[in-house]
Amino acid sequence: MPQELQALRSAQQQQQQQQQQQQQQQQGPVTGLDAGLAGASPEDIRQLEGRAQRSVDAIMHSDAPLLFPPGQLAAAALRSAARKSTLDCSQFLQHIAAKGAQDSAAALGAAQPLGPEAAWQHMQAALARIDQLVSASIDTDTQAQAAATDIDRRIKLWKRGDKADGAPAGQAAAS
Repeated sequence: MPQELQALRSAQQQQQQQQQQQQQQQQGPVTGLDAGLAGASPEDIRQLEGRAQRSVDAIMHSDAPLLFPPGQLAAAALRSAARKSTLDCSQFLQHIAAKGAQDSAAALGAAQPLGPEAAWQHMQAALARIDQLVSASIDTDTQAQAAATDIDRRIKLWKRGDKADGAPAGQAAAS
């Protein structure tokens, strides 16, 4: 009898797995997302993923990881990637903000979590600050790259025996 029960349970589990696979195939590659993302083609999702990964790279080169939790960094990367595409992820981010506020309130034992609007405003402020930090980091990197290029040019001239202004070593530069 126990073997028959195990066989029956195993058959039921296999049937459930097959039904889940069929549902996933019918729904497409993206499930559990809002209307702005659920209707996206697999190619659009792949492009969004690539853009989000590049956004994560930019975020990680800024001061943002020192100031914000990973979830907000991920949300900022997704928002940045979506802004560069035709996909809309605002409803998804609003849902994440509201869920995060509820989870935080529960973890801290707060009687009243932030409302959905307040949570969304808080999330938008955090995402805007992350964007500022990334922009400042990119500007700093651009300036540093220009300075490094100039230093590299001067070193090459010096190695050739030229002065930094391009005049040969034995001649005075025109002032």
